[in-house]
Amino acid sequence: MDEPVASALHQMTGPFYLLDKEVAEGRHGEVSSSWGQEVSPPGQEWLAVGANSLLFQVWPKKTSYVRLDLWGGPPVAADPWELSWDGRLFLPSGLVVLVEFENGEPDDYAPFDLRARDAHWRTRVHAKFGKYDHGPDVPAETYDVDFYRVWLWPE
Repeated sequence: MDEPVASALHQMTGPFYLLDKEVAEGRHGEVSSSWGQEVSPPGQEWLAVGANSLLFQVWPKKTSYVRLDLWGGPPVAADPWELSWDGRLFLPSGLVVLVEFENGEPDDYAPFDLRARDAHWRTRVHAKFGKYDHGPDVPAETYDVDFYRVWLWPE
């Protein structure tokens, strides 16, 4: 695939979660929630992973930009980023939300629609820390922020 099917860019402050909307709202039925039970993979202290959630372990008050990309299949290789993680998430509602760790609510940001319910998603997260490069979607005066790109595609 050359281009994502859908994309969204969000600005976050401090640590934040990416998780299924129904899990965030406590409406996950028989699906067990990993929210608050994430574990960092070896060598990935910047990210903690659960079955249906990710915790981005950002410094408090630090600004981050997060780009979510939905792909129809495996994405093309990207330019190298400082850090990357590959895995899978089960997202029962097919809607992903970002929730700030402190004072965040699931309704603070528009849900990102994956267009399929009750599915496992291949997930790739890229990270750059404290960079001055900003990319096309971020204001040019942006500096000393963290950048994340989250790619999701059907398994």
